[in-house]
Amino acid sequence: MVVRSWAPQVAVLRKEAEGGFVTHCRWNSVLEAIVAGVPMVAWPLYAEQHMNRNVMVKDLRIAVAVEERERDGSVSGDEVEREVRELMESEHGREIRHESLKMKNMASAALGESGSFFCCGTTKVYWLPSYHSLMCFLVLFLSYLFLSTCHARATYVC
Repeated sequence: MVVRSWAPQVAVLRKEAEGGFVTHCRWNSVLEAIVAGVPMVAWPLYAEQHMNRNVMVKDLRIAVAVEERERDGSVSGDEVEREVRELMESEHGREIRHESLKMKNMASAALGESGSFFCCGTTKVYWLPSYHSLMCFLVLFLSYLFLSTCHARATYVC
């Protein structure tokens, strides 16, 4: 499905039939896909989106990246198809889908009843649909992932 105007992205990403998400790699979209457990095809356009793609592909392993043409930076339809097929049909894609589900479960656990995200040590931070809240959650979530890999504990203050 290609949507040229606004769409209820969070609702679409939460559909069970959603197999992957072609994204321009803005943090809002990335975070929404992470929380929904949807693997991504990363197609950055400008600014920080290229760095975000690198984190998604190389560090978090929850996305494949489209390759831009060197001469003009454009992406062919064949390249988009190739990466969607990579995500949906290959062993590498299976690994990415597995990592995406792990990230979803970690996000759910962190935001759950006994989760690790607290404000002032006692009040739970709830996700709110605003840019600031999304960025706060993303920073906290990525910190949680980092700390969980080195078996450390932390209390977060908003």
